[in-house]
Amino acid sequence: MGPGQNRFFLATVVLGLALLTGFAVAGTSGVAATDTTTTLEESADYTTLEGADASTLYAADHDHVHECAAEPPADFSAPADGNDTIGWFDGYWYNQPLDIDATDGLTEDELEQVSARTAARFEALRCLTFEEIPPVEIVDREEFAEETSGQYGEVDERTRLFDNAQFEALLLIGSSDDSVEVREADRSATVGGYYDFVNDEIVVISDDPDQLQLDEAVLAHELGHALQNQHFDLARYERNTRDLDNGKLGVIEGDVHRVEQQYLEYCEEGVWNEPCILDDAEAGAGAGEPPSWGLYFMQFQPYSDGPNFIDHVYEQGGWDAVNAVYDDMPRSAVEIIYPERYGEFTVADLEVPDRSDDDWERMTFEDEPDYNVIGQAGLSAILMEPAYDFNPIVPQEEFLNIDPETGDIDPENPLNYDLEATSGWEGDKLYVYENDDQAGAVWKLAWEDAEDATTFLEAYEQLIEHRGGEPLEGSENTYVFDDGSDFDMAMTVIVDDDRLWIVTAPTLEDLEGVHADVESVEPPADDDADTTDDDGTDDTADDDDTADDTDDSIPGFGPAVAVAALLAVGFAARVRDFER
Repeated sequence: MGPGQNRFFLATVVLGLALLTGFAVAGTSGVAATDTTTTLEESADYTTLEGADASTLYAADHDHVHECAAEPPADFSAPADGNDTIGWFDGYWYNQPLDIDATDGLTEDELEQVSARTAARFEALRCLTFEEIPPVEIVDREEFAEETSGQYGEVDERTRLFDNAQFEALLLIGSSDDSVEVREADRSATVGGYYDFVNDEIVVISDDPDQLQLDEAVLAHELGHALQNQHFDLARYERNTRDLDNGKLGVIEGDVHRVEQQYLEYCEEGVWNEPCILDDAEAGAGAGEPPSWGLYFMQFQPYSDGPNFIDHVYEQGGWDAVNAVYDDMPRSAVEIIYPERYGEFTVADLEVPDRSDDDWERMTFEDEPDYNVIGQAGLSAILMEPAYDFNPIVPQEEFLNIDPETGDIDPENPLNYDLEATSGWEGDKLYVYENDDQAGAVWKLAWEDAEDATTFLEAYEQLIEHRGGEPLEGSENTYVFDDGSDFDMAMTVIVDDDRLWIVTAPTLEDLEGVHADVESVEPPADDDADTTDDDGTDDTADDDDTADDTDDSIPGFGPAVAVAALLAVGFAARVRDFER
């Protein structure tokens, strides 16, 4: 998270995203896999073997956990090594039954029991032990929304100015919208839980203010982050640009999500000796569209690609290899998108000289970078969004990973960020300039070669058109956004072989003030020239009449269906937010 992002909570995502986190979206909807667990007496195994000794009945089938886990004794007595034993924590084994009725919420004592057993289950799959588990609090969504509003209300005006300006350059959030408010609305509505590693606490959010229900999937995910923090010290990682954040989160979220997926599969298949406590609502039910799909996709990338990255590393050397990654973290989301490039990809360190005039000043921040790096994941996200406005720049079949046999989105890796238009990315830096309460931006992007730069530019030009940008007559690659657009600004693109410069300013006249290398531009003459062509037709007529004749969406899987599918598939990520 760069300036204007890392001063307030984000998912994590995305997000954490999940959706993403902000848009914290993970890959599957385990939150709704089974009915809410009630009492032991309602367990299918218990009723089948009624009268059997409980310790015999619930003796574990040890094959479903990692070989590192200790095998529980028949009476579930405490091990000699206590919490140093993998699969046992604070009095509970991973397969130990709990006499709990969760239908009307949990008492404090019941919450402690469930938390301890969930921690033990996570240990048995991840091969690490908890030193302790942080306090777990269940709050209703109204209380969480009030807390979130207070956090975002503390964002200062300069941070807002930077944040709005960068999203204008990305063509994601319109000029009249407050990007901080967009983030706040997203977070308040979509997050279902988070781990705050600064204060070492877990918060699980209940949608029912009358019954503070726990979802074991959310709890397992956040406990996983607590376990990471105890072993790898998450606070030591710099995550101060979007690309760097996505790279680190790809490991952090991918690791937890890989274990969580296995945990939830066992819940769904009834492998655990006692059913899991899961939300009994349909996955994604009641979840509306995010305020910005592009922001959603940008923060979702670690949740989509992270598990695949961890799988790749695990296959090389098991959990020891995964643990080693924490000492040599990726420096870019590129390494998460392409696991085979881990340790080999280097982000281009671009020089972006300040070429503004006396009226404009480059924004700087104490103890933070003065720029943001958007990265390949971010660029892919901004090109994906128009598909959800029924005007795709990138066809859905290119960025939605769909099983050709079932037609379903892949729950473990739903989105593809390896787009033709962005795959040649090598680096970028986006700076913001201020002039009183106005802002402009200079964004430099590096590509592997001129062809890759051109490929992205062609897609970005389609995005400009989609957002209402009109090319300025007589000036190459300069655009104005008129009253019909959500954006109120001017923009120019400078092409320099395998480098692109994107400059934005409030007006055409301000472009050169923000960046002197901009070709001198003059606004067109303001006249009432006839708009009819020689054949007498009006060239301002709406050209969208042909839209119904062209369908770039997947047959039977248009934007509306894709929205619903993604919200359902990704809801588990929406409900998990990993925080600083």
